[in-house]
Amino acid sequence: FNPWPVAHSSLDGKKIRIWQTDHSAANQTDADPGTITAVNRDAIHVQTGEGQLLIKRLQLPGGRQVTVSDFLNAHRLEPGNHFNDEAV
Repeated sequence: FNPWPVAHSSLDGKKIRIWQTDHSAANQTDADPGTITAVNRDAIHVQTGEGQLLIKRLQLPGGRQVTVSDFLNAHRLEPGNHFNDEAV
């Protein structure tokens, strides 16, 4: 979905564009899909129905796309936060 159509979700009431990801089938947890299970400078780990989505580049409304490392310099995310697909 890069460059078009870009994947999107919402987090804390803001629409997030997701530009680059990876997938890990090895990190399956019991968390609900959309739950952030880990955060590090390389990726935001989000539980899916089968494994985890590793978000590597994202974009906030009105901003430019950035790496997770740059995103985390200005925003705090913790395991347990939740992405969802509700319209914003």
